[in-house]
Amino acid sequence: MIKIKSFYIQEADKPNIIKELFCFLNIENNKIILPTNGKYITEKEAQKLVLKIIKKMKKNNTKYIVLSKNLKNNQMLLNKIREYNVNLFDGHWLWNYMIYETVEYVEKKTNKKMEEIELALMINTPTKEIIENIKIFAKEFKVIKIITPNIKIFNKLEEKIYNDFGIMIHVTNNMKKSLVKSDIIVNFDFTKNEINKYNLFENAIIINIKGDVKIDKKRFNGININDYEIKSKRAEEIFSIEDLKKFYLKDLFEAEIYRKDFFENIKKDITKGGFEIKELYRVNGIL
Repeated sequence: MIKIKSFYIQEADKPNIIKELFCFLNIENNKIILPTNGKYITEKEAQKLVLKIIKKMKKNNTKYIVLSKNLKNNQMLLNKIREYNVNLFDGHWLWNYMIYETVEYVEKKTNKKMEEIELALMINTPTKEIIENIKIFAKEFKVIKIITPNIKIFNKLEEKIYNDFGIMIHVTNNMKKSLVKSDIIVNFDFTKNEINKYNLFENAIIINIKGDVKIDKKRFNGININDYEIKSKRAEEIFSIEDLKKFYLKDLFEAEIYRKDFFENIKKDITKGGFEIKELYRVNGIL
């Protein structure tokens, strides 16, 4: 497996005023140390830093970056990274391969049994990873709904799942009724505007795989999850203690295994590393 070349970007432990003034970057192997503690960066400073990072990436033929925990909390810096389309390992690619584990975690935290849960999957575009996840869920849940504007595409899959597993999948796009009884909603790729067009079960748990989705419904009292973290007893065998303190494990692991490969091969890497869901980040809290 060829690892994608990445820069690991972190804040300075002891910021230097001169370096901070001139936005000087310190390069140490595959790390870029920014001349800031990461707590406050102006828009002008963020733009200078991101442009310098891009310049270093081009010079070193580096395709991706990983941000430290502190820097990921700096919205100004994140906005500029997105504005300049810098490739960022943030765990959301990896999440596509840990969706079942995420739903399993929710089940345990809420004391609900899978056979009692009505699961809904919101999908615009059916990728290979999404189809494999549907097959996994079909083996465990009695009731699964697929909410999609592309009903014809999913009709063939609906028939295949029934023939293979004897499970009925209800494919629909009824905005008023399709989600009013769904306990857990996995939102694969619906935008904020798209999901807010639907009537939701007021106590539903929504898992947004692409993250950054806000629910604007006044009657919604459920849990809206936009991010997560993982754990593993083997983490210190794979990554340095210093990196584990500075970076989220999901980001480090994603950068380690990212590649185009069969779904089952990525799942094997996750199982081999002993990786599990540690916690889920809801709006204003942790589940």
